Amino acid sequence: MSGRAQRLDLCPAAAAHLVEGRHIRSESVLHHGLQQSTSVRSRVDAEEVEAARLAASRIAGDGVIVRGRWMGRSLLLDVEVPADADARVGDIEAVGRQILSAIYDAVPAARQVTCRPRSSLGGSV
Repeated sequence: MSGRAQRLDLCPAAAAHLVEGRHIRSESVLHHGLQQSTSVRSRVDAEEVEAARLAASRIAGDGVIVRGRWMGRSLLLDVEVPADADARVGDIEAVGRQILSAIYDAVPAARQVTCRPRSSLGGSV
């Protein structure tokens, strides 16, 4: 093993057993792990989605669609932004970067934001 420290995430009960030198049964770790995973947020708050939508709308105007989901402890946001079919790619990318910055500022819990242009006809550009 290299000289790097390795991180092992265990539930508190399992960690206490390790510290005390007790044998831990895998069923116990699994049970406690499942117990903790249910306490992790599973629903995205409407306020977070609305804050992201408002931040993107200030830059891109009306028609922005935001969807959010939790992946473990990470909030992932998918943003669809209306774009003209004849818009230049460079312009769309510049607007996308501005939107990403605005959303990260407005929603501190967001860990990943994906911004996609959407044509005014409804499909992706």
